[in-house]
Amino acid sequence: MVTKEKANKNGVAKRTATANSKALKEKVEAKETVPVKKEVATTVQQPAPPVEKPKSLEERLSNFERMKGLASQRTRLADTLNELNIFKYQNSDSCIFQLKDENGKEFKTTNNNLIKLVTDVLKEQLTTRKNEIEKQILEFDM
Repeated sequence: MVTKEKANKNGVAKRTATANSKALKEKVEAKETVPVKKEVATTVQQPAPPVEKPKSLEERLSNFERMKGLASQRTRLADTLNELNIFKYQNSDSCIFQLKDENGKEFKTTNNNLIKLVTDVLKEQLTTRKNEIEKQILEFDM
């Protein structure tokens, strides 16, 4: 393609295209189709993940003991949650909530609203911890 520069009325140089642009313009006006090359996508195989070395007997036994510990914690939490769920505190004087410290000092109440509030918070905390332990067990790598 050849370009020429001309100065317009204001003295600013203006470039104009000749030859090839005329041929292109004629093709566009004639609506000629231009062949397009299609590229074929090739599939690339992903390399296989590296094979881990087998762990030593001591490492496997240590992991097994940690897994047993997690399973034991989950069982204790599930048992405590079951006990709280079957606990009846609706009757006015039949339910007592009692806290006792190591020095023998104690706090007692029969207030059903307070007892319900405490058991609801306990249930929530125990459920959250149980879910965390279950997640650790599912993600545990032997």
